Parts: sequence; structure tokens; C-alpha cells
Amino acid sequence: MGATPMTRPGLVVLKFGGAALARVERLIERVAELQRHGQQVVVVVSAREGVTDRLLEIIEHPSDRRRHAIDLAAIDELHPGIRSSVRSIVLALRGAVSDIESVATVTVGESERVLSFGERISAAWVSQELSRADIPAVPFDADTGGLVVERVHGRPEVDLTASGRRLRPRLRRLLRRGLVPIVTGYFGRNGRGAVVTLGRGGSDYSATALGAILRAERVELVKRGASIRTGDPRLVEGTAPIVRLSYEEAEELARFGARVLHPLTLEPARRTGFEVWVRAVDDPTATTIIGPARPESAIRAVSVLSPLALLRVPTAEGLDRRRTVRRLTAQLARARISVVTWLTVPGGVGMVLEPHDAGTWGRSAAQSVTRATTPIAPLRVDLVTAVGDGILSEFGRIPASVLRAAEGVAVSARSLSFAVRASQTPTTLNVVHRVLTERPPPPSPESPPVRARDRGRAAVPAG
Repeated sequence: MGATPMTRPGLVVLKFGGAALARVERLIERVAELQRHGQQVVVVVSAREGVTDRLLEIIEHPSDRRRHAIDLAAIDELHPGIRSSVRSIVLALRGAVSDIESVATVTVGESERVLSFGERISAAWVSQELSRADIPAVPFDADTGGLVVERVHGRPEVDLTASGRRLRPRLRRLLRRGLVPIVTGYFGRNGRGAVVTLGRGGSDYSATALGAILRAERVELVKRGASIRTGDPRLVEGTAPIVRLSYEEAEELARFGARVLHPLTLEPARRTGFEVWVRAVDDPTATTIIGPARPESAIRAVSVLSPLALLRVPTAEGLDRRRTVRRLTAQLARARISVVTWLTVPGGVGMVLEPHDAGTWGRSAAQSVTRATTPIAPLRVDLVTAVGDGILSEFGRIPASVLRAAEGVAVSARSLSFAVRASQTPTTLNVVHRVLTERPPPPSPESPPVRARDRGRAAVPAG
């Protein structure tokens, strides 16, 4: 039976981040390698590192022409050897900057338009570099090409159905001609024709959206750093690369502080079922594969969210506690405030909120719902979370010292969270990581098995 045009011989969406583009030769090598294996390639690019910061400076100082000249010159330097065909994109940026120089305040629409030029110039420059290496390539602006982005509950999201109708035939035509499309990440266009950016990490989301639209075999996200690890090596000792994550595990890590991926990156992958590879630009062997869950490859990793605020709400047990949570949830929803997580705390429940949400409104809401006579004041905390499918079964391995230090605890089938004061964060992170990621050896025939609580206690440093 014949395969569809996009699944034979296999399509790979290759996304290079802004920092990774400092090694553009790695991108060229990877495209050539994939093509040697008979695979079609669509490349998605971010703005080069530093370009978006320069564009933000221009937007923040719209009338400062001297600063604009410096920033535009710096952007030019980040795209060396630029040809005249690409120069037109640079000139278009200068025109967009000129448009805002006479205004006191830049509108959201003008700001989004200026910011999009980082990726537009990057796509044109990368296309030029591939062509110089005898790999025919063509820049492709996602917004005019048909990537539809609308705001859903205030958050920009790609409309995969509408985008597919427009993008799929255009990109297929380029691929049939033997060209490598270099697609701009980070932004699309709404139904009114305005540019809409996708936020931090939005180019990752652009790449997986294209993967779903084109029915890709996989999406590769190439970054400067290593693959996803069991903890942030700047904070945790003895971390190791994670070879494989389920979609759900990766989302939990992102939710609880491991900000490797845009929050919506994995939704198109989950819907279509393709894998997402997170790769290091200088070490192709350092790769984390994100895909459907596999019981035999369960991982354990730790992350931290900081700073946060904990509101401890006194309630009775059972039905009264559930009613209190429902009433608070309704109030928070009306105020458009998101709870990071709910915790079990002594004598009640805890709401972990962003600090600016836990101020006057958070205190007054908790006070009115519970009719508490004692003022409810926010407590500054960090949230240390261990993530992994089935991790609830290992709660008994958490040392008593960690539980004593915690201001509140949340447990689920995929995560264990501990709210701790900032002074306890380094110790908690490292102890939880060591206990849950260092697998104990099987007991020898000569010695009895070690109980879970003894293993946990032995992992705590003396004193």
C-alpha cells in the first residue's frame, strides 16, 4: 500500500533556537544528514540570540533614534554576509522602526509587528546559509503563509485546523520542488490580519504545530544546552540526562518549574502521536525523546518554582473542606487568578499562588469564604516537586526531615510537591533528588531487604 506524500520517506521538522543558531554549521550538517537518509526537512527558526532584546529596547524607547541606530547595527552584525535578497527584510525592519519613532507609546499591534522581524531576518539568513552549502532553501513567513493564532482565554493558541488548510498545500509544493522551507517561529496572524506572537518559547510551539499539520515523523528541538536532566545542574548535585519522557511527565516538569518547553508545545504532538526530540546543539547524543508513555521507562526528576506565596485556609475535615475548596476555586476563577497547586496543610488546605495574586485579594477572599477570625497572611515559599509516572508509590521513601520542613504537601499519581521556605530549598531539592533518582541496588542473598523508610533516612546528610 502506498504511503501519503508527507509520510514517505518521512518528514522531520527541525527547530533551531536562537542560541543554537550561533552554530549554524550544525544546522547545515543536520539537514544534510537527514536528507542523506531520504527524509524531507522543514526548518523552524527563532530570532538569533540577542535580537529580540534589541527589538524590545527599540519598542521601549520609540523616539530614541540614536539608540535605534545602535540596535539596528547590532542586529546587522548578528547576520554576517547577508545578501541583497535578504537585505530587503532588514530594510523592512528599518521601515517598521521608522513608523514608531513619531509616537509616544507603541501599540500592542505595532510591538508584535516589530518583534516578528527577529524571526523573519533569521529565516532569510538561514536560508542563505543553507543555499551556500548547496542545499536549496527558501524563507517562509508563517503568518502570511497561513499560521492562524487566536487568543483563547487570553492566551495565544495555534488553530491547527485553519492553519492546516492554508499551510499544508503551500509547504508541500515547496517540498515537492526539492526545497527546504525555513519557517519563522514565534508568531502567526489572527483572523483580522494582525501579527500575534506566541510568547516565550513560542518557536517550539510553532514547530510542533507544523509537525501536526504536516503529519511529521518527529519534531527535533535543538537547543544550546544539554537534553532535559533529572534536575537543574546549577541547583542539584549529580543530575543525569533523561533519555525518555512521556508527554504528561514533560508537561508536569514544565508546569512545576523546568521551563524547557513552551506550555503548549506538546499538545499538537499528543494529538497526532509523533515524538519530540530535545537535542543539544554540540552533542547530538544528548537527546531526550518525549512521546507516549512507556511503563518500562518511568523517570524521576525534580524541579522548583520560586518565589511563590502560600495562603493557609483553616477548614474542617471531609465535606466541609471540599466545599471550601469549591467556593475558593469559584472566586479565583471569577478574578481570573490561577492556583499553582492546592496543598494539604495542618488544619486545612493551602493555596499556592503567584505573589502578586496572594496580596489583598487573596487574603480577603480566603477570609470571607472561611469566616476565619484570625487574619490569613501569605507565607513566602518555594515549591519543590518530584515528577514521574507512578511516583505516588514512592512517597514512603521521602525522608521525615523533608516532611517536617514542608509547610504543605501535594501528591498525585505523577508528582509530589513540597512547599518550603527559601532557606530549606537547596537541601530539600538535593535530598529528594538523591532519594528518588539514585536507584538502590537489589539486596544480596546474604542480607535482608532494607525497608523504604530506612533507605530514605539513610539518604539524609548527618546533622
